[in-house]
Amino acid sequence: MGQEVYERFSDIAALTRGGLPTEYATAAVNNGAANIAGSANPGELRKSALNEAKSLVGNTGWLPVWVSGSNTVGNTPQVAQTITRRAALMYQAGLYPDVKSAVAAVARDVADPKVSTLINGTRYMNHELPPAPKAEDTAEYFTRFIKAVPGEEPNAKPYGLSQLRLEYSPATGTYTPMLGGSDGVPLTANGRVIQYTKERIQAEYQKMYRADVDEALEAAAHKQFVTRMNAEIGKMPAYTMERYDPSYFNQGQANLFSRETWQRIRADGNAEKSALEIMDLYPTKAWTRSKSRKAKAEGQQ
Repeated sequence: MGQEVYERFSDIAALTRGGLPTEYATAAVNNGAANIAGSANPGELRKSALNEAKSLVGNTGWLPVWVSGSNTVGNTPQVAQTITRRAALMYQAGLYPDVKSAVAAVARDVADPKVSTLINGTRYMNHELPPAPKAEDTAEYFTRFIKAVPGEEPNAKPYGLSQLRLEYSPATGTYTPMLGGSDGVPLTANGRVIQYTKERIQAEYQKMYRADVDEALEAAAHKQFVTRMNAEIGKMPAYTMERYDPSYFNQGQANLFSRETWQRIRADGNAEKSALEIMDLYPTKAWTRSKSRKAKAEGQQ
């Protein structure tokens, strides 16, 4: 789909959301009503649109906590062009009495989370974003993709995540990593501009999703192990703990219950053993030293 066709369909949808019946919205767009020169005040239209765009991109909106830094340039000019074009359409279609009201209405529409999403300083129309796995957050996965894939390219690292965004091309249906804001340069590798298809991005989504599921299962299994250990240790006589290691509760327990130790226990095939067996198989450093000293003392007798 070419840029012109893409904009036409997007504008028809916007006019329909603004209150025009579909047939009237289609006619307005196809007749070229978005002629800025024909507006009552084209200068005011452009200025108002740019101000609204600045409020929709970069410095405001939702920024996920896993993003380090904020791209404060983003695609402000592109958003301003969209607002300008659609506001002119709405004004000339008679939906609003002046361009300022039309601009404000378009900005509200674009800001609607059902219509667009702000990701690291770039405002995307929701239909431009590759959908995340079912029940997952698309903005989160798209952000993680930026960080994990183009963000790891050698040419991107000097800029940092705050200066990296993906620009969607309706003509090719691909995403090009851009460095340095709205007037930045495409990210390259081996002298060629990098582009990602939606299918490529969604393939990475699936890898992330499987990794998330594996991590959740791992965390749940570890938690279950720790719960069982605590329950068994709580039933042991005090002398058992003292015979094992007097310092167990202030340092040994953390070591025994750590994810790293549990992974070793599981890899050794001992995850189902009792707490006492595991304590003997995986003693704390303090207990190991104590056993060594005892054996040494017995050898000197």
